[in-house]
Amino acid sequence: STAEENLRKNIPDIDVIGFKTYNEAFQALKNDEAQGIFADDTILYGLAQNDDSVHILAARYSEEPYAIAVRKEGSIEFVEKLNYIIQSLHQSKQLEKLEQKWKINKV
Repeated sequence: STAEENLRKNIPDIDVIGFKTYNEAFQALKNDEAQGIFADDTILYGLAQNDDSVHILAARYSEEPYAIAVRKEGSIEFVEKLNYIIQSLHQSKQLEKLEQKWKINKV
């Protein structure tokens, strides 16, 4: 999928788990079988709208409206790693180069 391709480009050493449905992926997240879900933000907002145990990260990682949802509890290390990667990409100007390459307009 496009989401998986974007993840592998930006985080080459990531372990990607495939699920047949978004509901299965969301259950895996809630059951601590996955650290995050990378998907279209509208799908994630729909899954998380009535669930206070997860939250949607504000950063966007591709031209498509993707977002990352993580458990609110027990995700600190994972979120710190994601934030570190994003900050490193930003500081090295690599994020800006990727935005220009893929013609991503900042919101």
